Amino acid sequence: MREALLQSQYHGAKGEFSIAVICAGVLTVTNLMAVLLENMKANADESFSEWYASTTRLFWGYNIFVALAYFTYGIQNFVFLQGVMLDFQRRNYISNLLTSMLEVDINRKSPVSVRMLSINFMHPPSLLTWLELVRMVPDLGKRFFLRV
Repeated sequence: MREALLQSQYHGAKGEFSIAVICAGVLTVTNLMAVLLENMKANADESFSEWYASTTRLFWGYNIFVALAYFTYGIQNFVFLQGVMLDFQRRNYISNLLTSMLEVDINRKSPVSVRMLSINFMHPPSLLTWLELVRMVPDLGKRFFLRV
């Protein structure tokens, strides 16, 4: 089981932070453009150069500050979502390994599950132990989420 966890998809988490930065950046630029277009729409009778000249430093300072705050919150949310997805992948991988313990045909097993134990269907304590393992998988990492 330890070897299976070491080879799991959980360790392939390289580059996810850059994806969060890109997603948060796209949302921030979209939000800023929507604010600017709405402000330009309110002053539709002016040309762009007149509208730009009429805006104050306070307008630009406020909108840039809000965009930076939006970007920061966006990064935090996307990093949290990536953590949730990694946790789901880890739990799904472990539950698939436990399910493959029930498979008897070696040709249908993955290379990792071939090295694992098989369950004896005629031995009730083995089946009960397997059932307890299956019930324990959703509880993995529960203390971590309570701390977050």
